[in-house]
Amino acid sequence: MKFEGITPQGMRILLGRPIAVRISQAVDAPADDLTGEFPWQKLPPLFRLHVEQNGKTIFYGIVDEQTEQFSEQGAVLRLTARSLAALLLDNQALPQTYYSPPFSTIFSRHTAPYGLTQYRVPDGQKRIGELTVTKGMSEWQVLELFCRLAWNTVPMIGPNQVLTVTPENRQDTILFSHSGQGISYSSFTKKQKNYERISQIRLQSARNGNYEGCVSDTEAMRNGVQRRRCFSAFSAAGLGAEQILQRSRQKAWEWVLQVPGWPRLSPGMYVRLENPYLGVQEGLQIWSVNRILDADGMFCSVILRRAYS
Repeated sequence: MKFEGITPQGMRILLGRPIAVRISQAVDAPADDLTGEFPWQKLPPLFRLHVEQNGKTIFYGIVDEQTEQFSEQGAVLRLTARSLAALLLDNQALPQTYYSPPFSTIFSRHTAPYGLTQYRVPDGQKRIGELTVTKGMSEWQVLELFCRLAWNTVPMIGPNQVLTVTPENRQDTILFSHSGQGISYSSFTKKQKNYERISQIRLQSARNGNYEGCVSDTEAMRNGVQRRRCFSAFSAAGLGAEQILQRSRQKAWEWVLQVPGWPRLSPGMYVRLENPYLGVQEGLQIWSVNRILDADGMFCSVILRRAYS
């Protein structure tokens, strides 16, 4: 495991064995984030942070905060960093209107200027017609909106800094099991969170402003959930009512695994889970991965949720 700080001039500095590190990735967080504590050394301001495991990059990003703490217990260097996708979140897009743009145009104008130069997208796309970039939208919001309209999915930027758009049905399934096959796990927790469910959505009419439309989640109502939301035509982040209900169902169930080591797992991967108490659980997807290194060793906390196409 190698941790390197990089200065604006390109000087690479080894940070030594960390005291503690946490790297977090999630489906709904475009940028990965890292917090780490290292033995103190006198350093210039750092610009980038690079983490490598077995010769492969597992994190590369911008240093948001560099802190030196001195006490009777000693001196510690603390770093917080986010992957390069953070630059797309931090920068607002220039307001403009596109008419049936190809992805290459969106990428060159809203992504490439921030150091991301490669992408992998499916062949073909839906004709999206007019795409309006309004004042205040981030570069990431433009990119995400295009991908939702063209392929009904969201983009992801991995540690290799390649932007990838993968349709839901094109991903392989990984196995978590104690059978000796797949990836083993040390503990497993299943959660049902009814407070995440939405039972009903009322939609405002563009014609007269009244909330006349109604879409219900019959399963949630049957289970006693009473949580109503009201949306105007422009307040649902480009999602339809059924998609909003689907997201609430997805968030209501979680499977949390503690996994030894730092296996190569990424949010969005499809999962088959084998458990001696609950049997086989299929149709699951990795929602988040938290890689932790501390005095207890290296392990991952992995959250699974239902996968919906």
